[in-house]
Amino acid sequence: MKRNRIQTIRVHFVPPPDGKQTGERISEFHAALIERRLNGSSLSQKQKCEALTQILRHLEEKRIAD
Repeated sequence: MKRNRIQTIRVHFVPPPDGKQTGERISEFHAALIERRLNGSSLSQKQKCEALTQILRHLEEKRIAD
């Protein structure tokens, strides 16, 4: 396995109040947690962007499924 490779991304959902957009569904706590974990990792900028892209795709897929 390559070093620093993203293995798994887990996204946990909490039902949002009615009328909230995808970006508003992520609390400040979770956004800070994601930022801290990415900044503390030894991932390259490209890998960090890929991780964020996967998170956003997953959130969008979940929103469409709901």
